[in-house]
Amino acid sequence: MRLHVEELGDGHPVVILHGLFGSGDNWRPQAKHLSKYNHVVLVDLRNHGRSPHRSEMSMQAMACDVEDTVQSLGLERVGILGHSLGGKVAMECVLRNPSAYSGMVVVDIAPRSYPVRHLEIIQGMRAVAGAEPGSRREADSVLAQYVNEARVRAFLLKSYDTSSQGGHGWRINIDAVEHEYEHIRGGLSEGLGDACYYGPTLFIGGELSDYLQVEDQERIRQLFPKAEVETIADAGHWVHAEQPERFLKLIDGFRHAWD
Repeated sequence: MRLHVEELGDGHPVVILHGLFGSGDNWRPQAKHLSKYNHVVLVDLRNHGRSPHRSEMSMQAMACDVEDTVQSLGLERVGILGHSLGGKVAMECVLRNPSAYSGMVVVDIAPRSYPVRHLEIIQGMRAVAGAEPGSRREADSVLAQYVNEARVRAFLLKSYDTSSQGGHGWRINIDAVEHEYEHIRGGLSEGLGDACYYGPTLFIGGELSDYLQVEDQERIRQLFPKAEVETIADAGHWVHAEQPERFLKLIDGFRHAWD
C-alpha cells in the first residue's frame, strides 16, 4: 500500500517513521536538519495522518507498506529511522529485506512486547470524537478528562483535524488501533525466523524513559550485530523533541551509514 509522504532535500535517501498516534509532521524539524545532506522522506504510517486506513496493523503489514512506498518513489538502499512504533516497523523492514537498507536508527523502543499503556488515550480520543468539538481548544478540554499530561495532549491533538473544509475529527483510525493493539504493543513478526541485519545500526534511548532497557541490549545485538546503543540524559520517550541538539549530534555522527 502506498503511504502519504513528504519529501525534503537531496542526497542519499532517508525514510523517517513516526510513533503511535503521530504523523510525519512530528518529525519535520529533524527532517529539515537532515535535508541539508539527505533526501528525507517523512512517512505517515497506515491509519495515521493522511495515509489510507486499513483494519490490519501487524508489523508485517506496516513494513510492507513502507517497502511499497519506497519502491513507488524509485528509491534504493535507503537509510531508515523510526521512533517508538515506527522503530518497530523499521526493525521489521531491515530484517525482512536487509539489502534494501543502508543503515538504521531506532529511537526509544526495543524488539519486544510491551505492557498495555494507551487505554486512557484511546478512551479520550473516542470521547473527543463523540463530542465533535469544533476546535483543538475544545477538544483539549474533553481529552483532559482522560489524559493528565498537557504535553501528551498537545502531541495527540496535532492529529485532530480542524480544517475549514468541512469536518473535524481525528486523522487516526481509532477502531483499528484499538482492535490491533496486541500487534502494536507486541514484538516483531514470528515469521522472521533467524533473520539478522548486519548493516550499521544505532539505538537511541531516553534516560528518563523505560522503553529501552539495559536488558534489551542482548536481544538487540542478536538481531543487529553491529548495533550501537546510546542514551541521552534528561530525556524521556520523545527524545528527539526533549533534547533536540543532543539527538541531532548523534544522528550527524551516524551520517556515514547513510552516505
